[in-house]
Amino acid sequence: MATNPRRFSLILLMACAGVAAAIGYTNPEQIAQGADYNVDDDFRPRPPGGEFYSTASRAQEEIAPDPFVDDPSAGEERVRSSADAPVAPSPGVYHDDHAVPYDCEECVSSRSNRRRQRPSCDAACDSVCNEPNCSQPRCDRPCLRCQYGDLDCCQEETWRLFQHWNRCDWEAHGWVSQGITTSDEGPASNFNGVVSFNDREEEYQLNQAYVTFAKNAVTDGCGWAIGGRVDFMYGSDARFTEARGLEKRRDLSPHWNGQRFYGIALPQAYAEVALNNLSVKFGHFYTIVGYEVVTSPDNFFYSHAYTMQYGEPFTHTGMLATYDVTENLKFMGGVDRGWDNWEDDDYDRISTLAGVSWQSDNGWAIGFSGTAGQEPTSDGLRNDDRTFYSAVISKQINERWSVVTQHDRGFQDRGVSATQDAEWYGVAQYIYYKVNCCLTAGVRMEWFRDDDGTRVAAVGDRLTPNSNPTSGGGFTGDFFGLTAGLNWSPNGNLIVRPELRFDWFEPDANSNLPFDDGNSDDLVTGAVDVILLF
Repeated sequence: MATNPRRFSLILLMACAGVAAAIGYTNPEQIAQGADYNVDDDFRPRPPGGEFYSTASRAQEEIAPDPFVDDPSAGEERVRSSADAPVAPSPGVYHDDHAVPYDCEECVSSRSNRRRQRPSCDAACDSVCNEPNCSQPRCDRPCLRCQYGDLDCCQEETWRLFQHWNRCDWEAHGWVSQGITTSDEGPASNFNGVVSFNDREEEYQLNQAYVTFAKNAVTDGCGWAIGGRVDFMYGSDARFTEARGLEKRRDLSPHWNGQRFYGIALPQAYAEVALNNLSVKFGHFYTIVGYEVVTSPDNFFYSHAYTMQYGEPFTHTGMLATYDVTENLKFMGGVDRGWDNWEDDDYDRISTLAGVSWQSDNGWAIGFSGTAGQEPTSDGLRNDDRTFYSAVISKQINERWSVVTQHDRGFQDRGVSATQDAEWYGVAQYIYYKVNCCLTAGVRMEWFRDDDGTRVAAVGDRLTPNSNPTSGGGFTGDFFGLTAGLNWSPNGNLIVRPELRFDWFEPDANSNLPFDDGNSDDLVTGAVDVILLF
């Protein structure tokens, strides 16, 4: 690796600055952030980046407890908000109806409706409102203290721009995420190779200015309810979430976005009908497969894993049903128009989407999901069978440690040529450690195999799609990534995420190289982003 000393020093400086800021300015007595931001009714475990999802709907309970919000050892149920961006968390339903009330006596009495609550909660609720650093109105969830043991803290309420309007059935919430990334290579094109989303080198990126309008279809297991959701996103991330027939024309040319890097995306727009334990979405929604998601606050790291960037769909358009068999078991299934398609094409493709999730009372959670249907072949002139599955297993070890493991595998008939199929697969491991109520550290380790060089191909800008020298793809081999980062949340409206990442590629014979404009097989990047919730 030809390392530029100046750039490498800048990377180390950014990483050290992030650590110093998080540790030097984090008071263990500070309360953690109270983000009930974007969460959906899918069932994937969510990282502890935004820790306090207060909300609502049955559809918003996810497969596993939030690594640090709920303590599976105590069996605290994880409740989230809705939209594939997360919850439930899934991106987007913002209901505070289920937040623990301010009054301690009411808090104690409400525990009868909270499953598997820790017996010692009585004492904590009786005392927490008298804590000098946890006075009302900041302490809006007294029982939260019970979930942390020696991590004494309470949640600060997230200030909402539309908080008065949100008293109605429909609610609006959002955030602004922005950051900067630098690398040891300093490519002439200013593209960080095949690392996407934060793909620009030493340039400020407004990744997401995101607003959701949502109403949860909440039945509490009995009766009818109607809801829906619309997501609006502006920023450089819009390039990666565009759907054919909506943000892009059917020939993949830009539809309404005419800027090089910035644009508008509508990643979700659906109606939802619920009856007892069954709910059904109709419209455009985020995928249920995988672990990482598009919405910034619902990921621990600023950058994304290869499995999410290149191995999975982002959105679907169709119908998706969710059925809660028990409190711990959920099934999902539906039909759609395939990977990232808004309208039907000349091939009248129909795909299936399905998943099942289960969580135990002692911190284990398992989710399995997949999709199958007709997708474009190597020549782009026809469709053929594509099958994909993703498995996610998470474990809350104790109050501070949690782990998540993900495995993906995909197959595409005639994905390489008229006579050769394509295959891709990988494994990602996440480890999280909660330092205190405001600071969490995490590590992501990943191996992703692009077996036939058909999946990994960097995105360029809209006006000159091949502006990124690595956008042509053809990277046949094994990608490895190691990322270490922090999440610092000094209050309910701010998340700071510094990270240091090392990527390397082991090519098969005659493969292209993915970094430094096609001249290198490895890359070191340092990045930091800031998320403001409103």
